[in-house]
Amino acid sequence: MDQQTVQTRLEALYADWKAALQFTKEEADSLGSPLLLQVTKDYCQAKHRVLLLGQETYGWQWDSKLQDKAEHPKWTYPHPWKFRDIYSCSDFRTNEDAIKALCWGYREFEFGARQPELGRTPFWRAFKEVEKWPNAGMMWGNVVRMDYSPPERNHSSLSIWRAPQSLRDSLLSQQASLLAGEFVILDSHICLFFSGPNYDGFIKTVFPGCEFLACGEAPKREFARLVHSALPPASFRTYHPRFLSQGSRWRYIEAMRSLSYDT
Repeated sequence: MDQQTVQTRLEALYADWKAALQFTKEEADSLGSPLLLQVTKDYCQAKHRVLLLGQETYGWQWDSKLQDKAEHPKWTYPHPWKFRDIYSCSDFRTNEDAIKALCWGYREFEFGARQPELGRTPFWRAFKEVEKWPNAGMMWGNVVRMDYSPPERNHSSLSIWRAPQSLRDSLLSQQASLLAGEFVILDSHICLFFSGPNYDGFIKTVFPGCEFLACGEAPKREFARLVHSALPPASFRTYHPRFLSQGSRWRYIEAMRSLSYDT
């Protein structure tokens, strides 16, 4: 898999998706900027390409304060921001450099490495555990690509569950082609949804008719295999890691590895 070819295809997908967005100005102002991907060399060259998806970003804004140590004393971004500031879906629609900017941000974020405090959170601990699987190359995404960031909160983000239902439904409908297109381009061998059962309906919006089957003796609500023609056979959904870290559910990560490598 050629890294530059994959990224070119992703950015073409993003350009088409951006041009087709149909939010009102008020709706676009109330949504954060979207999570767009920059494919890594390790992923493209890996024997096992693993796509790991969480729930939603809860904040994905980029601006010239990226290296401001007074504002972000613990951040370690080595390169300055060279694009127009981007806080919202409105900025995404109007900024000519928005796609390049957000792909750059994804790369610079480096799976949380530039914000060391994230490494202690359950989600990124789970990511790092999967990253240790034999011959695995990782990509990260989210089931929901924009959070709810109403202007009155001054770029402080809320879950999409807090948005008016009409806006949430519109976002989920319009992002379906984006996620479906990414799955085709990334051509993963293993897909892990760390999104929990409350986001299953969102996944079905992207993959209509997707089945959630129980894995062994685990309750399907906690741990399920996903079956759909657009997903690899090794596709699983379990709880978000903040719930996996409670009790003995963390073992589901090892169970996914075992099942994935046997598939």
